[in-house]
Amino acid sequence: MAIMSNDTPVLPIQHFRMALRTLNAPADLVEKILDGSGIVLADLEKPNFEMPVSAIWPICDNMAQIFGEDWFLQLPVLWSVDTHSELGMAMRFAPDFGTAIDVVSEFVHVRWSVLRLLRNVDQSSLMLTILPMVRASPQNWRMANCIAWLSFQATAKAILSSGIETIRYQLMGPPPAYGERLLELFEGNASWGHERATIIVPRVLCKQVSPLASTTSFALILAALREISMQKGQINNLTARVSEALDGVTRGRIDAVDIASKMGMSKRTFERRLAEEGATFRGLTNESYKKRLEHLLLDTRLTAESIAERLGYHDASSLLRACRRLYGIPYSQLRREVRAKRARS
Repeated sequence: MAIMSNDTPVLPIQHFRMALRTLNAPADLVEKILDGSGIVLADLEKPNFEMPVSAIWPICDNMAQIFGEDWFLQLPVLWSVDTHSELGMAMRFAPDFGTAIDVVSEFVHVRWSVLRLLRNVDQSSLMLTILPMVRASPQNWRMANCIAWLSFQATAKAILSSGIETIRYQLMGPPPAYGERLLELFEGNASWGHERATIIVPRVLCKQVSPLASTTSFALILAALREISMQKGQINNLTARVSEALDGVTRGRIDAVDIASKMGMSKRTFERRLAEEGATFRGLTNESYKKRLEHLLLDTRLTAESIAERLGYHDASSLLRACRRLYGIPYSQLRREVRAKRARS
């Protein structure tokens, strides 16, 4: 019987139950599929059972061994809108496709705790990039990417009346052995060889209204998603995600509007969510600047002017004032202390 601690990431069981029903698998085959997962047949009969993430990879490995590496392509129920639960319903009840994308960006962890989505926008397109939340073998991570994008495509088809063929699906690495079949499923709109798995959605599609759009239903299901997110403890990930995004900035600075967009929410929602977690964007930005400044101070070739430019300050004087504000000591003293600390380590 599977035993989970309160902080163990879990996945809803609906996909697995539906897949087993599609397979019409006898008990002995199900036991082979479950082998090494810590899950037993009796667990599958529990209405509220959730699958620990640690169990999903052995199951996927068993499926690949029994049915072949492309096993998940033989089970379209895995990405069917019938198994998308609260997340898929919220997307379809959303007032428009753009809002649906915001929903999946913010709440993908409720359905798939193995990944998160990074949202970026430019003048013509909206991009969603998959980032892993747990470790997995290349084979299983490729499988997770494919199912995620096929699920997105299925929902997009349920919402959009036109333009579905303009959405592009980028996949990591070289084409797998089942690449041709996958290309058929993506209707020719997929490509391989990319560093990250990304969906590119033309912004012109974002205003299309879903046939199931409902203000009342959307509000109810959104509240349910927030409740589930809080129960899972995942809502506290926003502060860590913002810190990670800020630490990824190597030159200049990024403002709250840009970060909010990356997190898949408006600036107002973004600031409210941080406040709920006891954090502020200014505080997180200050910590990020301090990390970057201390790293740059270790390079003896860099002048105060060049460091100021890299951190996005107007000039060296702005950097010196920021140093006193952030540390309470002069820039020259901070530089000595940072380099002395490195020498001692």
